[in-house]
This record gives sequence, structure tokens and C-alpha cells, in this order.
Amino acid sequence: MLAELEAVATGIIWGLTPLFYERAVRRSNSYFSNLFKSVGAIIFALVIILFSGSKLNISAELVLLMALNSLLASGLGDYLYFVAIDRLSAYRAVPISYTYIAFSYIWSSALQGRQPSRAVVLGAALSIMGVWVMLWRKGSIDKIGVLSAVISMFLFSFSPLVIQRALSISTVVEMLLLNSLIPMPFFLVASLLRRNMSREAASLSFFGGMMGVGLGVLLFFTSIGEIGIFFPTLSTSISPLVNQLVSFLMGERPDRRSVIGALMIVSGIIIAALF
Repeated sequence: MLAELEAVATGIIWGLTPLFYERAVRRSNSYFSNLFKSVGAIIFALVIILFSGSKLNISAELVLLMALNSLLASGLGDYLYFVAIDRLSAYRAVPISYTYIAFSYIWSSALQGRQPSRAVVLGAALSIMGVWVMLWRKGSIDKIGVLSAVISMFLFSFSPLVIQRALSISTVVEMLLLNSLIPMPFFLVASLLRRNMSREAASLSFFGGMMGVGLGVLLFFTSIGEIGIFFPTLSTSISPLVNQLVSFLMGERPDRRSVIGALMIVSGIIIAALF
């Protein structure tokens, strides 16, 4: 039961943190925001290591796996996710990126040598239709924002498979540290080159990193290690709904198409996972 609660808590946390990232990236840029997101997550990991008394035993295979996960999720994936949040707003970017869940089940089926079920295919199709409903406008759409969200979704969809393998050879604490430590030098160099820095953006990203990539990823990795990939991945489907609700309470008024599209996306994810 504790593992299920950890997974649900992850979904809630990941629904809240994009609101911090949205404000941060609009006061600086995606590189700078990701840099301080990584710093917050690394400090969180070091505090966990200090108080738990864990001894690090980092293998070359683990470094390679977490480097791959950095490309898929905490590095390039998160960079594009931040670009999408900046250009589309959190209440549109979050549901699009979270269609990764349906596609993650498709990749998992393919790796196991079996055909994806009709429910998985139907759920993925419904999610894609939801994206179209959410984004279609009579006027122009932000193509860079949409492309960033879609690519980040595909990158995210492979991450749970890498994490499951890494958990078989390592501990959650070691993975948590490497998850943000590996991509940080890239974000540091890019931030110094751009020189568009903001103290407020740093604070917002730092807090978001501690919560989302620190606590949220810790709970996500732990729940996958305890009960497997299925329920923890499914639980993150509540993130878009949490984000929409909090955005509404904070004064943002998503239009009808955005709300309907988000509901279609979440429904598609649930169909893919449960049936």
C-alpha cells in the first residue's frame, strides 16, 4: 500500500511543479531554469545520502544507463518540456507530454515480443486526438512549442524502461544523484553562454527541482522498485488534471478545447493502462 501511495504522491507533485517552472522559464530561459532545477535535485539527493548513511557504489553500467536516462528525461527531455511550457503554457504542455504513458506501454510490449493490446492502441489514439483538440485553432499555432512537447513525450516514454533496468543493478539513492548530476554541466555551460539569468527564476527552479526531480523522482523510482513499472507510470496520469485544477485556482482560465483535450488525453492513458 505504501508503494501505491508513493506513486500517487509522485503524480500530484509532478502536476504542481510545472507551475514553478513556467514562471521561472519566462524570467530567464530553459537552460538556466534546468540548471537550478538540477542543483535543487542534487542537493536533495545529497541530503538523503547524508542522513541515510548510504554508501555509494556506482558502476560503469549504471553511469551509462543514467546518462541515457538524462538524454531521455532529465536532460534533453526536460529541456524540451520547459520550452513547451514557456511557449504553450503549463496547462497545455503538461497533458501533451504526459501522453508518454500510453506509448511507454507500447514500447514495453514490443520489447517483450508481443503485440500491444487493442486497449493500448485505442488509448494512444485517443490521447493523440486529445492533443489535436487541445491545440487546433483557426489561427496559427506555436509549432516550436508543439514540436517540443511532442518530442519530449517520445523521449519520456522510453525512460521508465531504462529506470527499471537501472533499479536491478543499483539503489534508488545512487540513481537519484546521477539523474541530475550528469546533465548539469551542459545546462551550466549553456546558461553561461546565454547570460539571461534571474534570481527569481533560480529560486523557483531550485524549489521545483527539490520537489519534482528530488522528492518526486525519489518516490517514483522507489515505487517502481517495489511494485514494478505498471502502477507508478499509470499514477502519473493524474498530473495533467492536478495541473489544470491548480492553474484554474491560480487564475488561469483554460479554454473549453484545452479542458476537453486534457480529459481525452487522460482518458486515453487510463484506457491504455487498465484495459
